[in-house]
Amino acid sequence: MNRLMKYFDYSHLPGKLQAVSLLFFELATHIDTTIPESAEKTVGLRKLLEAKDCIVRAALDTGSELNGDVYFRPECLYKYCPEYRPGSNPCGPKCLHPQENQS
Repeated sequence: MNRLMKYFDYSHLPGKLQAVSLLFFELATHIDTTIPESAEKTVGLRKLLEAKDCIVRAALDTGSELNGDVYFRPECLYKYCPEYRPGSNPCGPKCLHPQENQS
């Protein structure tokens, strides 16, 4: 795991900011697990981290009003969502994740 991955953690953020940060965490995780370690990978992750910080601050500046009313997009890796519990709707009532074991 790349040393920068720890900075993509979002568990300390309030709910809607977690949703914003989660998107960057997912992308960083995908990059980290699929691209071999190199100086360029680290630079790319650092730039992604800078972008994430800017977007989280932009979302923070908007107060509690973010565009849309959905916490997480359906295709996100819901196992990383802070409210995830097996067999339940992982992110609460506004989450678009499919229910587990749903036919």
